[in-house]
Amino acid sequence: MHGTFLDYEEDATFAPDADTGLLVRTIELRGTNDDLFSAYVLKSRPGARPDGEWEGADQTFFLTFIEEGWVDIEIESLGHHRLIKGHLVHTQNGERHRMVACSEDMQSLNIVSTSIVIDQPKCATVQSYADADWGDGLRTHVLYRDFAHIEKATGGVIGGHHGKIIKEAPKDNSKEPVQRWHQHDWTAQLFYIFGGWAEFDFGDVGVNPFKKGVFMVLPNGMPHAEVQRQVGLETFEIVHPAQFGTAYVDEAELRERFNREA
Repeated sequence: MHGTFLDYEEDATFAPDADTGLLVRTIELRGTNDDLFSAYVLKSRPGARPDGEWEGADQTFFLTFIEEGWVDIEIESLGHHRLIKGHLVHTQNGERHRMVACSEDMQSLNIVSTSIVIDQPKCATVQSYADADWGDGLRTHVLYRDFAHIEKATGGVIGGHHGKIIKEAPKDNSKEPVQRWHQHDWTAQLFYIFGGWAEFDFGDVGVNPFKKGVFMVLPNGMPHAEVQRQVGLETFEIVHPAQFGTAYVDEAELRERFNREA
Protein backbone atom coordinates (compact mmCIF):
# COMPACT_ATOMS: atom_id res chain seq x y z
CA MET A 1 0.00 0.00 0.00
CA HIS A 2 1.24 3.53 -0.77
CA GLY A 3 1.67 5.93 2.14
CA THR A 4 -0.01 9.28 2.77
CA PHE A 5 1.53 11.99 0.59
CA LEU A 6 1.58 15.63 1.75
CA ASP A 7 3.00 18.58 -0.17
CA TYR A 8 3.10 22.01 1.49
CA GLU A 9 3.06 25.25 -0.48
CA GLU A 10 5.71 26.90 1.74
CA ASP A 11 8.12 24.07 0.91
CA ALA A 12 7.37 24.20 -2.82
CA THR A 13 9.15 26.02 -5.64
CA PHE A 14 7.27 28.00 -8.27
CA ALA A 15 9.57 27.81 -11.28
CA PRO A 16 9.10 30.09 -14.32
CA ASP A 17 8.13 28.38 -17.55
CA ALA A 18 10.75 29.25 -20.16
CA ASP A 19 8.21 29.91 -22.93
CA THR A 20 5.42 31.77 -21.10
CA GLY A 21 6.90 33.17 -17.90
CA LEU A 22 4.02 31.65 -15.91
CA LEU A 23 5.09 30.16 -12.57
CA VAL A 24 4.61 26.40 -12.13
CA ARG A 25 4.56 24.43 -8.88
CA THR A 26 5.00 20.82 -9.93
CA ILE A 27 3.61 18.42 -7.32
CA GLU A 28 5.74 15.27 -7.47
CA LEU A 29 3.14 12.51 -7.33
CA ARG A 30 5.18 9.73 -8.94
CA GLY A 31 4.74 6.52 -6.97
CA THR A 32 1.89 7.89 -4.82
CA ASN A 33 -1.20 6.91 -6.83
CA ASP A 34 -0.03 4.14 -9.19
CA ASP A 35 1.08 7.00 -11.47
CA LEU A 36 -2.50 7.59 -12.61
CA PHE A 37 -2.48 11.35 -12.00
CA SER A 38 -0.07 14.26 -12.09
CA ALA A 39 -0.75 17.69 -10.60
CA TYR A 40 0.57 21.22 -10.73
CA VAL A 41 -0.39 24.73 -9.63
CA LEU A 42 -0.09 27.51 -12.20
CA LYS A 43 0.42 31.11 -11.15
CA SER A 44 0.62 34.24 -13.27
CA ARG A 45 2.76 37.33 -12.73
CA PRO A 46 3.33 40.68 -14.49
CA GLY A 47 4.69 40.15 -17.99
CA ALA A 48 3.72 36.46 -18.18
CA ARG A 49 1.67 35.42 -21.17
CA PRO A 50 0.10 32.03 -22.09
CA ASP A 51 1.52 30.58 -25.31
CA GLY A 52 -1.95 29.72 -26.70
CA GLU A 53 -0.80 26.25 -27.76
CA TRP A 54 -3.41 23.49 -27.98
CA GLU A 55 -2.94 20.65 -25.49
CA GLY A 56 -4.86 17.64 -24.26
CA ALA A 57 -4.68 15.31 -27.27
CA ASP A 58 -2.77 12.75 -25.18
CA GLN A 59 -4.79 13.29 -21.98
CA THR A 60 -7.50 10.88 -20.88
CA PHE A 61 -8.45 13.30 -18.08
CA PHE A 62 -7.72 16.98 -17.46
CA LEU A 63 -9.12 19.29 -14.82
CA THR A 64 -8.41 22.93 -13.98
CA PHE A 65 -9.85 24.80 -11.00
CA ILE A 66 -9.43 28.59 -10.83
CA GLU A 67 -8.34 29.70 -7.35
CA GLU A 68 -7.73 33.38 -8.10
CA GLY A 69 -8.08 35.81 -10.99
CA TRP A 70 -9.38 34.85 -14.43
CA VAL A 71 -8.39 32.75 -17.45
CA ASP A 72 -9.57 32.90 -21.06
CA ILE A 73 -9.67 29.33 -22.33
CA GLU A 74 -10.75 27.80 -25.63
CA ILE A 75 -12.10 24.25 -25.64
CA GLU A 76 -12.34 22.29 -28.85
CA SER A 77 -16.04 21.41 -28.57
CA LEU A 78 -17.27 24.29 -26.38
CA GLY A 79 -15.46 27.31 -27.78
CA HIS A 80 -14.23 30.28 -25.75
CA HIS A 81 -14.91 30.72 -22.02
CA ARG A 82 -13.73 33.24 -19.47
CA LEU A 83 -13.10 31.39 -16.23
CA ILE A 84 -13.15 33.31 -12.94
CA LYS A 85 -12.52 32.27 -9.35
CA GLY A 86 -14.38 29.04 -8.58
CA HIS A 87 -14.78 27.89 -12.18
CA LEU A 88 -14.02 24.24 -12.89
CA VAL A 89 -13.24 22.77 -16.33
CA HIS A 90 -12.74 19.11 -17.15
CA THR A 91 -11.91 17.42 -20.45
CA GLN A 92 -11.46 13.75 -21.30
CA ASN A 93 -10.22 11.35 -23.93
CA GLY A 94 -8.28 13.79 -26.05
CA GLU A 95 -10.58 16.83 -25.95
CA ARG A 96 -8.16 19.66 -26.71
CA HIS A 97 -8.00 22.99 -24.89
CA ARG A 98 -5.74 26.01 -24.76
CA MET A 99 -5.17 28.99 -22.49
CA VAL A 100 -5.46 32.21 -24.46
CA ALA A 101 -5.00 34.88 -21.76
CA CYS A 102 -5.05 35.32 -17.99
CA SER A 103 -4.99 38.00 -15.32
CA GLU A 104 -1.78 38.89 -13.51
CA ASP A 105 -3.17 37.42 -10.26
CA MET A 106 -4.38 34.14 -11.78
CA GLN A 107 -3.76 30.91 -9.89
CA SER A 108 -5.15 27.49 -10.80
CA LEU A 109 -4.93 23.88 -9.66
CA ASN A 110 -4.51 21.39 -12.51
CA ILE A 111 -4.85 17.59 -12.44
CA VAL A 112 -3.93 15.44 -15.44
CA SER A 113 -3.95 11.78 -16.43
CA THR A 114 -2.67 10.18 -19.60
CA SER A 115 -3.26 6.60 -18.43
CA ILE A 116 -6.55 6.33 -16.58
CA VAL A 117 -9.14 4.48 -18.67
CA ILE A 118 -12.47 6.27 -19.19
CA ASP A 119 -14.74 4.18 -21.39
CA GLN A 120 -16.89 7.16 -22.35
CA PRO A 121 -16.96 9.61 -25.28
CA LYS A 122 -14.56 12.50 -25.69
CA CYS A 123 -16.12 15.57 -24.05
CA ALA A 124 -15.67 18.66 -21.88
CA THR A 125 -17.63 20.37 -19.09
CA VAL A 126 -17.54 23.82 -17.51
CA GLN A 127 -19.04 24.56 -14.08
CA SER A 128 -19.08 28.00 -12.45
CA TYR A 129 -19.18 28.67 -8.72
CA ALA A 130 -22.50 30.49 -9.07
CA ASP A 131 -24.21 27.75 -11.10
CA ALA A 132 -23.14 24.86 -8.85
CA ASP A 133 -25.64 23.12 -6.56
CA TRP A 134 -24.57 23.19 -2.91
CA GLY A 135 -26.01 20.72 -0.42
CA ASP A 136 -25.48 17.93 2.09
CA GLY A 137 -23.02 15.11 1.56
CA LEU A 138 -20.71 12.64 3.26
CA ARG A 139 -20.07 14.79 6.35
CA THR A 140 -22.76 16.68 8.27
CA HIS A 141 -20.54 19.69 9.04
CA VAL A 142 -19.62 20.31 5.38
CA LEU A 143 -21.56 22.07 2.62
CA TYR A 144 -20.80 20.32 -0.66
CA ARG A 145 -20.58 21.43 -4.26
CA ASP A 146 -20.71 18.00 -5.84
CA PHE A 147 -18.96 17.22 -9.12
CA ALA A 148 -21.72 14.88 -10.26
CA HIS A 149 -21.31 16.11 -13.84
CA ILE A 150 -17.75 14.74 -13.88
CA GLU A 151 -18.89 11.44 -12.39
CA LYS A 152 -21.56 11.19 -15.10
CA ALA A 153 -19.21 12.14 -17.95
CA THR A 154 -16.54 9.65 -16.85
CA GLY A 155 -19.01 6.83 -16.18
CA GLY A 156 -18.17 6.82 -12.48
CA VAL A 157 -14.41 6.58 -12.98
CA ILE A 158 -13.77 9.97 -11.34
CA GLY A 159 -15.82 12.03 -8.93
CA GLY A 160 -15.29 14.65 -6.28
CA HIS A 161 -16.49 17.83 -4.68
CA HIS A 162 -15.67 21.28 -3.36
CA GLY A 163 -16.33 21.34 0.38
CA LYS A 164 -16.89 24.22 2.79
CA ILE A 165 -16.81 23.73 6.59
CA ILE A 166 -19.92 25.35 8.06
CA LYS A 167 -20.04 23.95 11.62
CA GLU A 168 -17.56 23.84 14.48
CA ALA A 169 -16.54 20.53 16.04
CA PRO A 170 -18.48 19.53 19.20
CA LYS A 171 -17.01 20.84 22.46
CA ASP A 172 -18.46 18.11 24.72
CA ASN A 173 -15.82 15.45 23.89
CA SER A 174 -18.30 13.56 21.72
CA LYS A 175 -16.94 12.47 18.36
CA GLU A 176 -18.52 12.99 14.99
CA PRO A 177 -17.99 10.19 12.43
CA VAL A 178 -15.14 12.10 10.72
CA GLN A 179 -13.33 12.33 14.08
CA ARG A 180 -13.31 8.57 14.51
CA TRP A 181 -10.64 6.45 12.83
CA HIS A 182 -11.94 5.36 9.44
CA GLN A 183 -10.67 4.35 6.01
CA HIS A 184 -11.99 4.35 2.46
CA ASP A 185 -12.05 1.75 -0.29
CA TRP A 186 -10.79 3.72 -3.28
CA THR A 187 -7.77 3.79 -5.56
CA ALA A 188 -6.80 7.31 -4.49
CA GLN A 189 -8.09 10.64 -3.23
CA LEU A 190 -6.46 13.89 -4.36
CA PHE A 191 -7.14 16.57 -1.76
CA TYR A 192 -6.24 20.27 -1.91
CA ILE A 193 -6.78 23.10 0.59
CA PHE A 194 -7.40 26.59 -0.77
CA GLY A 195 -8.67 28.33 2.36
CA GLY A 196 -8.90 27.91 6.11
CA TRP A 197 -7.27 25.42 8.44
CA ALA A 198 -7.71 21.92 9.89
CA GLU A 199 -5.68 19.14 11.50
CA PHE A 200 -5.83 15.44 10.66
CA ASP A 201 -4.22 12.32 12.11
CA PHE A 202 -3.08 9.63 9.66
CA GLY A 203 -2.19 6.07 10.51
CA ASP A 204 1.27 6.24 8.97
CA VAL A 205 2.45 9.88 9.30
CA GLY A 206 0.60 11.02 12.44
CA VAL A 207 -0.94 14.45 13.05
CA ASN A 208 -0.46 17.05 10.31
CA PRO A 209 -1.87 20.56 9.80
CA PHE A 210 -3.94 21.35 6.73
CA LYS A 211 -3.77 24.93 5.51
CA LYS A 212 -3.94 26.87 2.26
CA GLY A 213 -1.85 25.27 -0.47
CA VAL A 214 -1.55 21.79 1.03
CA PHE A 215 -1.93 18.98 -1.52
CA MET A 216 -2.53 15.44 -0.27
CA VAL A 217 -2.89 12.00 -1.80
CA LEU A 218 -4.66 9.57 0.52
CA PRO A 219 -4.29 5.98 -0.67
CA ASN A 220 -6.72 3.12 -0.46
CA GLY A 221 -7.26 1.82 3.08
CA MET A 222 -5.25 4.46 4.97
CA PRO A 223 -6.86 5.13 8.38
CA HIS A 224 -7.35 8.79 9.24
CA ALA A 225 -9.36 11.01 11.61
CA GLU A 226 -10.06 14.70 11.96
CA VAL A 227 -8.46 16.30 15.04
CA GLN A 228 -9.47 19.95 14.69
CA ARG A 229 -11.12 22.16 12.10
CA GLN A 230 -11.92 25.78 11.39
CA VAL A 231 -15.22 27.07 10.06
CA GLY A 232 -14.48 28.42 6.59
CA LEU A 233 -12.02 25.69 5.60
CA GLU A 234 -12.42 25.05 1.85
CA THR A 235 -11.27 21.84 0.20
CA PHE A 236 -11.11 20.43 -3.29
CA GLU A 237 -11.31 16.64 -3.60
CA ILE A 238 -11.03 14.29 -6.56
CA VAL A 239 -11.58 10.56 -6.01
CA HIS A 240 -11.09 7.49 -8.16
CA PRO A 241 -13.53 5.81 -8.45
CA ALA A 242 -16.39 8.21 -7.77
CA GLN A 243 -18.25 5.80 -5.47
CA PHE A 244 -16.40 4.11 -2.62
CA GLY A 245 -16.93 2.36 0.71
CA THR A 246 -16.05 3.61 4.21
CA ALA A 247 -15.25 1.50 7.28
CA TYR A 248 -14.39 2.44 10.86
CA VAL A 249 -11.09 1.21 12.26
CA ASP A 250 -10.56 -0.22 15.74
CA GLU A 251 -7.96 1.88 17.60
CA ALA A 252 -6.18 -1.13 19.09
CA GLU A 253 -5.87 -2.66 15.62
CA LEU A 254 -4.57 0.66 14.25
CA ARG A 255 -1.90 0.95 16.98
CA GLU A 256 -0.67 -2.56 16.26
CA ARG A 257 -0.71 -2.09 12.48
CA PHE A 258 1.29 1.16 12.53
CA ASN A 259 3.28 0.56 15.74
CA ARG A 260 1.72 3.55 17.45
CA GLU A 261 1.58 4.19 21.19
CA ALA A 262 -1.77 4.41 22.97
